[in-house]
Amino acid sequence: MTSWLLRIVLIVFAGGLLYYLQIPPDKEADASFSFGSHGDDLSQDILSSGQLPQTVEPLEYHLKLKVDPRQKRFSGSVTILLNVKESSRIVWLHGRNLRVRKVVAHTAAGDAVAGSYREVDDTGLAQIRFPDVLNPGRATLIIDYEADFNQGLAGLYRTNDGPDYYAVTQFEATDARLAFPGFDDPRFKTPFSITLRVPKDMIAIANTAIAQERPIGDMEKLVIFQVTQPLPTYLLAMAVGPFDVRSVASAASNRLRSTSVPIQGMAPRGRGDELNLALQKTAPYLADLENYTGLPYAFDKIDLIAAPGFAASAMENAGAIIYRDSVLLLGPNSTLEQRRRLYDVHMHELAHQWFGNLVTPYGWDDIWLNESFATWLALKLLSTKEPALGFDREIQRGALQAMVTDSLSSPRRIREPIKSASDIDTAFDAIIYEKGAAIISMFEQYLGAEKFRLIVQRYLADHQGGHATGDDFLSAVTTVQKEETAATAIATFLDQSGIPYVTLDWRCPEAGGVTITATQIRYTPLGIDPNDRGAVWHVPLCFKVFDEEDGAASQCALLRRPTQTFYVRTKSCPAALMPNADGRGYYRWALTPDKRRNLLKYSAIMTPGESLSFADSISAGLHAGEVSLADYLEVVAVLAKSKDLDAAILPLTDFRFILDTLAEEDLATRDKLAATIAGFYQNHLDYNGGEPRTSEQSIFHKQLLKFFAFDLEDDLVRSKIAASRDPDLKELQVALSMPDNAQAIVRQFSQSSDRAEQERILRGMALGASLKTQETALGLLHSDQLRSDQVLIYFTALGRNRQLRDPLWLWLKDNLETLSARLPEWRRNEILDAALGFCTLEKRTDVASFFKQNLSYIGNADRRLDNTLEMIDRCIALRASLGPQIQATFGSASRINEIPEASQLQ
Repeated sequence: MTSWLLRIVLIVFAGGLLYYLQIPPDKEADASFSFGSHGDDLSQDILSSGQLPQTVEPLEYHLKLKVDPRQKRFSGSVTILLNVKESSRIVWLHGRNLRVRKVVAHTAAGDAVAGSYREVDDTGLAQIRFPDVLNPGRATLIIDYEADFNQGLAGLYRTNDGPDYYAVTQFEATDARLAFPGFDDPRFKTPFSITLRVPKDMIAIANTAIAQERPIGDMEKLVIFQVTQPLPTYLLAMAVGPFDVRSVASAASNRLRSTSVPIQGMAPRGRGDELNLALQKTAPYLADLENYTGLPYAFDKIDLIAAPGFAASAMENAGAIIYRDSVLLLGPNSTLEQRRRLYDVHMHELAHQWFGNLVTPYGWDDIWLNESFATWLALKLLSTKEPALGFDREIQRGALQAMVTDSLSSPRRIREPIKSASDIDTAFDAIIYEKGAAIISMFEQYLGAEKFRLIVQRYLADHQGGHATGDDFLSAVTTVQKEETAATAIATFLDQSGIPYVTLDWRCPEAGGVTITATQIRYTPLGIDPNDRGAVWHVPLCFKVFDEEDGAASQCALLRRPTQTFYVRTKSCPAALMPNADGRGYYRWALTPDKRRNLLKYSAIMTPGESLSFADSISAGLHAGEVSLADYLEVVAVLAKSKDLDAAILPLTDFRFILDTLAEEDLATRDKLAATIAGFYQNHLDYNGGEPRTSEQSIFHKQLLKFFAFDLEDDLVRSKIAASRDPDLKELQVALSMPDNAQAIVRQFSQSSDRAEQERILRGMALGASLKTQETALGLLHSDQLRSDQVLIYFTALGRNRQLRDPLWLWLKDNLETLSARLPEWRRNEILDAALGFCTLEKRTDVASFFKQNLSYIGNADRRLDNTLEMIDRCIALRASLGPQIQATFGSASRINEIPEASQLQ
């Protein structure tokens, strides 16, 4: 080849390469950089720790995206101002499934250096490698890229409502990397400048107000948003689509805030009017949160965005909260249950504007600083803001649900160390939300509400606009308390798992006083064998003394040792003692049979929280094998008739298990037991078909009617449900009509435009499905009629149906890959819940074998699989314990070995 020809070839090649590197981000291209394997020990260190190195930190982002929800992909360019702390040729960051076109770093010396981008693993760890070392100092990194809209309701994804398409973000915990390359870790908190290029006829939304909007040709527009306050990547939000927009009066200025806060709502086209209730509640809820925290709302607006397809109930993005449409939008036929859920979720997300958004946890191991506090404060404020809706017991109800997981051998701790990237998504569970809220409530009671408020205010004020750790909160406790006892006590609940099991006994050695001896161990149900049964907490033990002369009086003491004695001054020897005053303690308790009977005599004057604690602790004793079935029934017979409805319905879960244990194998014994249970609740069956007067009554009646209709198969109750006009009973009505009208119900689901009604229909179908209708019921799981978020709702509900448990398991074995592909990655491990109802060694072996061979389809599920297998172990052990007692009490012992599979333990 001659020299002139070689020159021409080189010039053409160089020109083509230069053109490639400069392709604008809104052009179509499938090309991406390709690299061979770059060995680097640092990548393994990052993957094992789940954290990026400290060598580079972002200072600010300029993010430009071209987003058209009608297309299958989007494109973008991100400019990141960096502080390079150490010389390096590699910048480690995050990016996942991105097709990067160009990477250029502009150094402080004025050089423009092209880099090569590579995604190192499937968690989204990425590296940019430069030919020369980047020296310490400021640098500007520019990355042009494109990506497909995510198909699993994560990152930047598209979803539809009928013919209309919408693009929505969901970045928590680590899915911002699906939308743009960056430093996807909460310890990096930076300002963002966001510009969206979108179709001209669509609405564009981000965290801040629009600064400028201008047309681009006839079909598009450029929407430039004001710069955000410093935010972690997980709190960034964007939405694009043909939204209806509704506004209400701004939240007025007040003593804490000199400016008003604009409030808007965005709903899928045609549904804007359904935003009204949420919009009306926003300013009053915001005022309550400002008053409690003593700090003003920190962001420049509040947008409430209803997404037609959202994996969670809502996400607290700063200034732009995104909700599942079925939660936020309430039509004219909304139910009490819907309104209650809206208020709960809405206040929770607003509380996050302080807990998480204003003060952000430094790492995911302290995510309880977000979720525990938002759960607790939302329910605390709602109990007074919405007094008719029964929120005053919600923290305690949640605590009892968390105890199901927390009583296993190795549940998560509240402050669980993050040892790898895969640990992050699994951090969001009942331990963080419900247990965490209960621990906060318990110490609020122990320290006093006003002092605890000062602690919270001190913590927020000290760290507003920045980061905090769990130790920072404990430091605020010590500062306000002026000593370390309370902070040390709280840490014992944060840093070890499990539930304290407190046994109380007392004696009256002299007139005018009582000596109380308290012993604590870790609560362990039958079938579970933890390594730390001797764990010791510093338990804020609040007990109530029932005295014939003094009435009832509560006192608190800190139980810090395995066995400890307290002296309480009283005028006479107490008639009874309630070990958990008002039910706010996160512990279970036991009394001797005689003292338990004495306490039962005072059930009529217990607070609702105490009654619920009594019901839970007697149930816990039964599950631990320390309370006999006869003693359990003695207590429940009284509590089931109680005016405290939470306590009355809690035993229904145990009764469902006992009835299912007998199943159809011993009908005579089952009928006798069913008649006994029905007798406990006859005085509550005065339901007249109209809507109950309070939320608590509504919750109670629905649970009770469901039990009578489907567990006791009571025809009279079934007829009352069918004739009722109470919209909260829609689910039960659908379930009752399912055997004869399965196809018609599917059509009703398809024709409904109300997403909340669709969810009620799905749950009703799952509840009422039988072997006769299994083909229709399971077939819907394959159907495109279900959105991704609805698939999980329906699948989970089907897993609670005893009749369909085996058919569903067979279906799952054949369809796991297909089901997994339809679910958000961070929720795929919930597929394991389909196995929670099994109760034989044969099924346990089958479950363990199947899921261990298919872990790739259920995500980060090692711990959840262990928990599932332990739940089966619990069921097997409890069945073995109760079987002989049931037969001895109600039937013939000759049937003991023929007990069939039990139902799910809740």
